[in-house]
Amino acid sequence: MFFYRLIGLTIFQVGFYESLSGIFTYFVIYGQHGFRPERIIGLRDDWGNTAINNLEDSYGQEWVSYLN
Repeated sequence: MFFYRLIGLTIFQVGFYESLSGIFTYFVIYGQHGFRPERIIGLRDDWGNTAINNLEDSYGQEWVSYLN
């Protein structure tokens, strides 16, 4: 019985740390490419908007969408 409890607790802890590290890595990669975390929130609405062709990131660079 103790063995199953130990395995369950270990899997829960590993899953928690893996998901936390995945979210952290997501924000680090986007931050390295110019999109800070405060800019990422709500970015999909601007990126999908066909009226906005050049989207500016946190560093002032322009990203162009060719979906038009």
